[in-house]
Amino acid sequence: MRRALPLLRTMKDDPAEYTAFLVELQHAVDLLLRGGISHERMALAVVDSLAERLLYQHAERCFSAGDSRVGILADPFPAPRRAKILGDFRKRVQLAQNDEKFLFLVSPLLDEFDADIFRLAHDYRGPSYHRGEHNPALAGPIGRLYVQAVGRAFARAMGDSLLSFSSDSVRELERYRGPGAGSLVPRRETGPIVEALAVELTVDRRDLAGRLYENSDRRLKGIEAVVEGLRGGLNETIIDELIEAAQFWADHRGDEDLHRLAREEQILENEAEDREELGEDLARKIVENKMAQIARMEELKVKTDIRVDLSTIGVLRRRINQLSSKAKTPSLLHAYLQVDDLLGLLETTVEWVQYSWERSVEQAVDEARGK
Repeated sequence: MRRALPLLRTMKDDPAEYTAFLVELQHAVDLLLRGGISHERMALAVVDSLAERLLYQHAERCFSAGDSRVGILADPFPAPRRAKILGDFRKRVQLAQNDEKFLFLVSPLLDEFDADIFRLAHDYRGPSYHRGEHNPALAGPIGRLYVQAVGRAFARAMGDSLLSFSSDSVRELERYRGPGAGSLVPRRETGPIVEALAVELTVDRRDLAGRLYENSDRRLKGIEAVVEGLRGGLNETIIDELIEAAQFWADHRGDEDLHRLAREEQILENEAEDREELGEDLARKIVENKMAQIARMEELKVKTDIRVDLSTIGVLRRRINQLSSKAKTPSLLHAYLQVDDLLGLLETTVEWVQYSWERSVEQAVDEARGK
């Protein structure tokens, strides 16, 4: 017999949890309205936490429905699948759209639009919060859309609630209901409350498309300017080779074999400097070390994901020009995130190439001057 999940205090049956959810959502709204990197990043963390809470409790309801007489014959949620769902945000989002035929006992938590926003915002939130990556053109709008989607999901979660909460137990919500409103009926009042809460967080698709286009266009022009400067001293084949080398180094700079061979090379070079004559044995070891490094780099090249080169500039220009043609906000955000990913990689590699070339020029000048 499957072990029952531990009982949770849920938003549907506990007025304190219900109120806390809305208070936290309001906190995220306040942060987004204040704007700025820190506020937008904190807002995303708050809203993502609320989304996780909704998805987890919805999954538990689905599991309970699967244990009912209707679902038990099919056993739709064996233990391994439950673990995968609870450990994977995207699988919980898919479940929240109720892709299980028998789940007429549980109402869907997300429609297609909100499911797309959940996935996009959650994917953005990780790099923003954990790695400090921040895109000012995207953070505010995606946070606003996430608040709205989470609010709608919360209202849907209350859609089949048969409870009511006393006015004393939800006193913190008087700002949305007015004084003396009496008992709160979540099934009826949650929708209007979340609409009032997020009323200032409007996101116009055309305005958003314009902002994302301007951000992408400015960054691509910066890349083009750097490349144009490099063309003054390098041909395009060399530039492409250096861009590939930058990606190779980024992928494999932690390779233990390369580090070991580099240390051995340094030891051999130090030994060679200390000797008056190189000697056959030492010369052989130096050659063997060089050949081993080349062989290892050739092995790693097969594993290197070369995602950008000079031709990517043209690809990005076409994708950026197509942003305004996206008819739906999720498709616009998805297209921009792909552009943003390639732009970020190309910016980093081109900057590395520029820095390496400038160092080479400085070294050549110093050598010419006898330094």
